[in-house]
Amino acid sequence: MVYPLPNNDPERLYEYLDTHNPPVDVDAIARLLGIERDTSFNPYRFGYSGEIFRTPEGGVKVWINPGDSPARQRFTLAHEIGHFVLHMTHDENLRFKDDIK
Repeated sequence: MVYPLPNNDPERLYEYLDTHNPPVDVDAIARLLGIERDTSFNPYRFGYSGEIFRTPEGGVKVWINPGDSPARQRFTLAHEIGHFVLHMTHDENLRFKDDIK
């Protein structure tokens, strides 16, 4: 089931998840929002920590650099979810890339 995020309101998502203590399961949040992982290998992406984008079919995918540490990958996924919640739910054409710097 995909959670319909009302009015780009991250607090409502927080309440829905009933998450009040760390650690927060960012993979579960991504699944709940219908965000799929893009696991494709592309050497041109390795200058980036992550990228979130809409697919031509209207879905949302996130790519996380597999060369980063697990902790960095978790942070990047949370960061990309933030882009989705704050910007992409109302603009169909946005794409975010976050470089390693």
